[in-house]
Amino acid sequence: MSHITQRPKAEKIAVFTFGVVFLLLMLGIVLKFPQPTPIQYLTFRIILSLAAAGFAAMLPGALHLQLPLIVKGTVQAGGAIAVFVLVYTTNPAVLQSLGVQIPKVDATPIVSKFLSLNDAGDYESACKLYLTVEQQMVPPARCAQISSSMMANLGAVESRRGPTNVVAAPIQSGQPQDMGFVYLTKFHNFPVPLHETVYVEVEGKEWRIKGYLVQ
Repeated sequence: MSHITQRPKAEKIAVFTFGVVFLLLMLGIVLKFPQPTPIQYLTFRIILSLAAAGFAAMLPGALHLQLPLIVKGTVQAGGAIAVFVLVYTTNPAVLQSLGVQIPKVDATPIVSKFLSLNDAGDYESACKLYLTVEQQMVPPARCAQISSSMMANLGAVESRRGPTNVVAAPIQSGQPQDMGFVYLTKFHNFPVPLHETVYVEVEGKEWRIKGYLVQ
């Protein structure tokens, strides 16, 4: 019996050790590569998420998340997996000191363009407005298939009001580096209007689409 009870504890210690080692490793990598390429950034993001989940496995308490994903609805997770999702989906501190410049132009035009392309059924063109890192994970052709299926379930847009709300995440300069534009939209297949949110984020010197959620 004691062997059975000690095994989970040993596994937790091993996972915790893995997390601590990789967190320290990530600190060294950040110092060596202060301006990573998009593929390096994606790799670092995954490793850091795994390390944080391993570290969190030994922490007391409970955590439950429900977060929007790129044209896929939402993800629900608990415990260490929730920490992985939280770290992975939260963009690390991409500060102006690391070369990121906040566009001076309004983000509304790209949001309007994205919605117009979606409404017209030109899903592949809409998907090409996503961040480079998102397109690497979900190529535009596959993204278009997902979007087409989702919009077929929703039906045609009959009316759209907004943005009724704009949620911004400020960075050091006090300017938003990523935002969510919320619309109240009536789709043909639903009797009541739904909240339609388009997320945008800075890439280089321009705004790009980060995600799309209807709920």
